Amino acid sequence: MFILENRNIIKTYNKTSYSTRLMARISKYSKKKDPKITYLLGAGASYNSIPIWSEQGDSMNQVAEIIKRAIENPNTVFEAELLESKEYNGFNNNEQTILNQLVEDLNKYALKAEENDTIDSYAFQLFKRKNKQELFNLKRAVSIYLDIWQFYRKNVLSKNIDKKQFIDTRYIKWLNMITESNNVGDIKLKPNVNILSWNYDLQVELAFARYYDDLGFECLNKINEKFNFLGLPDDNLQIHHLNGHHGYFEYEKAYYPTGNNILKSNFYKYLKDIINNFKQFPELNNKRQDYSQIKFSWERELSPQITKIAEETDILIIIGYSFPQYNMVTDRKIIDAFKLNQPMYLKYQDPTDDIDEVFDFLDFKNSFHSKSTFQFYIPDDFINQKNPENFIIF
Repeated sequence: MFILENRNIIKTYNKTSYSTRLMARISKYSKKKDPKITYLLGAGASYNSIPIWSEQGDSMNQVAEIIKRAIENPNTVFEAELLESKEYNGFNNNEQTILNQLVEDLNKYALKAEENDTIDSYAFQLFKRKNKQELFNLKRAVSIYLDIWQFYRKNVLSKNIDKKQFIDTRYIKWLNMITESNNVGDIKLKPNVNILSWNYDLQVELAFARYYDDLGFECLNKINEKFNFLGLPDDNLQIHHLNGHHGYFEYEKAYYPTGNNILKSNFYKYLKDIINNFKQFPELNNKRQDYSQIKFSWERELSPQITKIAEETDILIIIGYSFPQYNMVTDRKIIDAFKLNQPMYLKYQDPTDDIDEVFDFLDFKNSFHSKSTFQFYIPDDFINQKNPENFIIF
């Protein structure tokens, strides 16, 4: 039986039927002080900023089109002030060749995303076929696409059409509740909170950087100094990206940002950085740079650190995630590890009404569903610790 909250009426969900009956509100207050809370984020958590799976193909085509126009009709992309400055010198033939190849790749993978439901689904096919080179190319295109969408979207869509936020403001409100500061004003996650994310985007990191607007961060490395998202698996990471993230590539076992000073740079400088990456980091053995900061869960074993987080979790909160089939092996490991701890409850926050298969997969009796999209769920236990109460059902 699963329990779905709806103000004063609570619906009990059985695998065969629904029934509605009045019952006392089940206590969620922990017998533990500071219960450990883990957030598992899906694409819906970034819905107000980043295209979800059904929008991937169209948005990738839009990014490809703006790169093409930057080459062929720069006055439709770049501001007159830039075009008239010494900084601008256009793109020579070799540079145009590099950018045109990127346009071709983006268009190709946009089509693959539409044909295979998501770009992840196509990437899984490449992985199973052992097609490493094509998978490298896909990661590169996806990483650059997300860079441009996140940081230079104003060049991609007109302000009248683009309704997406630079940062989904729900992240900002959420971080206000799950972070704390020390005596000099440095911010960090509260020690009983962990974040696991299936998203390639850096929405959490950018929302966190808002705390340090006064420092004028110019690059992602500066954010990492305050909110560790780049560390090695055994480092004290503040967030774990289960599929990796955009913004970096690997070359000879070292990581580099795709764009220099990407937080302050303009679109022209970013395209020049992409070109310079090819010149500065030439192909080795006919392989391009490995954009392995995007590394799919099926390419690696689940890290012991993530398993430990799941095993120690008292409250699991899943936001905007539909449990796609190609992630189910990893999801099963996380959910099974979570259940080992005799956890208090699981909260599934997603606007869908179709939760039968999700709850069947979770198979955890103290599961609650919220359709709210206004803000991310914060447990009562976290905000207002109370004495434990007994579970009473009428």
